[in-house]
Amino acid sequence: MVNFCAFIGCSSRGGRDKKSFYRLPAVRQSEGEKTRELSTKRRAKWLSQISRDIRPSNLQYTRVCSDHFINGKPADLYDETNPDWVPTLKLGYKSKERATLAGERYQRAVERKATRQKVEAASGFLDLQLPPADHIVHDDVTTERETGTASQTDLEGSSITAMKADYQNLLSEKLKEKLNSERKFDADFFVDNDERVKYYTEGTSRRELEEAVMDNFQDFLSTVEDNITGYTEALAWNEKDTITDENDILENKKYQAVDVSPAAVLGWLTGQKHRPVNGEPLNITAHFDHDCKERNPEHTICFPQVGACSREITFPVAHMTDVKEFEHVFLLALCKGGAFSNA
Repeated sequence: MVNFCAFIGCSSRGGRDKKSFYRLPAVRQSEGEKTRELSTKRRAKWLSQISRDIRPSNLQYTRVCSDHFINGKPADLYDETNPDWVPTLKLGYKSKERATLAGERYQRAVERKATRQKVEAASGFLDLQLPPADHIVHDDVTTERETGTASQTDLEGSSITAMKADYQNLLSEKLKEKLNSERKFDADFFVDNDERVKYYTEGTSRRELEEAVMDNFQDFLSTVEDNITGYTEALAWNEKDTITDENDILENKKYQAVDVSPAAVLGWLTGQKHRPVNGEPLNITAHFDHDCKERNPEHTICFPQVGACSREITFPVAHMTDVKEFEHVFLLALCKGGAFSNA
């Protein structure tokens, strides 16, 4: 039987073209609950990417060619953050930019993981080099007086106390760094977590738009995590000022510099900049508004709605599927609304 690629606009054909063809991922029923759920989720995502009305009886014959994977083949089932976990290239619609961003986001995640491992290894090496405080040796110092008789003086107690204090401070700083890293909110928080994202039905055009919005959100978090520590341009909001006339000129020093970082985003969404210290899961739910244009056809911009108490964010889909527009709208919303001021 000749293989044909299922993607719209793809003319790849087995036997004629030197390409590999891959079946739809099977649902693996007999390898445990986690594997069954993961393989079911992957199969559904493949069908969503193919975006065709395929009869159930024809699913066993559905094939995807190697052109639709960044590395020419699907990733392993358990490598869920790999962009090749599902087909991402040449999807029959405008997907080139999204596929490129997905690859870049995955590479950044790999680099962050490698960096964390290096830091942990260095920290462990430091632990081996530093003796415990209980085993610091207080050597006596023997000196020779001018008279020629030996005299023994103890190391001053204040010096020993200072050494202990320095050591304890070092341990405290290391502990703080470890806690901060464990509690950190980063760009991977929403990656492939359908429990935190209230998507529309699989395979629909709305679902495709929603996934584009979440891709943009993850890319935004990755960008500010890697590159930006603050934002001091005119978007910064002076929460102490009253509303002024458009002709008023404010000095730069009157503007409050806004923190643009993953922690700042978390603070905006929940009211706190770290995950709970007690280890409880931090749940933030993402919703999508598809109807803002219908409610007000004349408006040109719409901002995400945030409920910090309920830990929810609603994205206006019509204004946030484009990468540049998402960044512009989200930055405005964060900079002017992040402080719960008169934004």
